[in-house]
Order: sequence, then structure tokens, then C-alpha cells
Amino acid sequence: MAVTVEDIRAVLAETQDPALKVDFVSAGMVSSVALEGDRAVIGIELTTPACPSRDVIARSIEAAVGKLPGVAGVDVRFTAKVLGRPNHPSNPRLPGVKNIIAVAAGKGGVGKSTVSTNLAAALARLGATVGILDADVYGPSVPQMMGEPQKPAGVESGNKILPAIHSWSADPRARRH
Repeated sequence: MAVTVEDIRAVLAETQDPALKVDFVSAGMVSSVALEGDRAVIGIELTTPACPSRDVIARSIEAAVGKLPGVAGVDVRFTAKVLGRPNHPSNPRLPGVKNIIAVAAGKGGVGKSTVSTNLAAALARLGATVGILDADVYGPSVPQMMGEPQKPAGVESGNKILPAIHSWSADPRARRH
């Protein structure tokens, strides 16, 4: 008897996320289950692309599903859906922005721009859509660190700032600044 997608889902319903201590199906993490020949392909949706349990999750799924008769291999494919607080209707200043990370200090020259740029690059490499606002009105350094933008900043009618656009790739050799 050949393994079915339902068999794999049943195993995932009995396999717990090591950090959450709840099974992957109840946690709503299973985004897809498919069979490609004798390989099980499982999509897992994380709440952050920087999930520290990613490797442990993959190993636990591979071990559990790999025990099914007829499964020669297991491919766990991760995606991430960052859950953010919805903008309050009375404050629609940043529509579409789910999360904000502030990098601040009371002194200049301590590495705020370096930390911000590296954090943005790391999150982008993990698949997040990222923006940086350098609020240093006297000498912003993020533009120097990011290089020439693909699309320069501008101002839209209504006094809204249109951001400069930079492209990031997961492959550092393919990055265009």
C-alpha cells in the first residue's frame, strides 16, 4: 500500500513543534503536503524568517515522516508569514508596515547605522521585505552604506516621502546596490 498525503498529514498531526509543544497541524504551520514520487514534500509556514528552531523542526519532521513505509526522503520547505499588529484606523501613517525595529542611541558614532544596515540585509536575506529610515538630519550615513539605489527617493504629492529602492538577493554575489 502506497503512502498518501493524508497519511503524511496524520503523522504531522502527531508530531510536535519542539518549542511550542503543539503538533504542526494544530499550530497551523503546515501550508502544503505533496508527494513527488517516493519523496514527501512538506511546506511549513513559520511566524518569522529568522526562526531559531528551523533546523530542529526540519529534523523532527524528517524523522517522523521518514518512518512511513514507502517514503524514501522528506523535503521540508519553509516560508514565513510575519504576524504584525494591524494599524489602528485612527493612525494610518504606515499602511502595510507590520513591524518596526528601532535602533537608537544618545551618542553619535556608536554604530547605529552599521547595525541597522546589517540587520536589514540579514532580514532581507531571510526573505523579509525591509525598509530603513535614517533620521539623522545632519549627516545620514545609511545612503553611503547602501550604495546607489535602483530607484532614487522622491516626494509624492501630499508631502509623502517615496523611498529609495535597493535590491537584495539571498546570494551575496548577485546583489545590486
